[in-house]
Amino acid sequence: MKLQGTMIINDLGHLEIGGCDTVELAKDYGTPLYVIDEELFRQNCRDYYQAFTETYGAEVIYASKTLSNLAICAIVNQEAWLRRGFRRRAFHCCKSQIPHGQGIFSR
Repeated sequence: MKLQGTMIINDLGHLEIGGCDTVELAKDYGTPLYVIDEELFRQNCRDYYQAFTETYGAEVIYASKTLSNLAICAIVNQEAWLRRGFRRRAFHCCKSQIPHGQGIFSR
């Protein structure tokens, strides 16, 4: 397995993501469990944005239907350069405090 972002193998031989032992997370929350490395997610968004805006002059829009939860929507909102595409996700738009007019809604 290729370790990316903040992923490490700790002294117990467990995978850690963002300083959290995934074995402990599984014990606490059960499985399956989705764990997102916030630092890696933010860096991937920035790299993607830079590649498409510099190469093609494109507008980059985060498609919330790919991963739509309040924590991710809040991160996308904090990355002010990133437009937000919401597919019938007005609830997430409001709850993550995305400014009026910044969400793009589609069917």
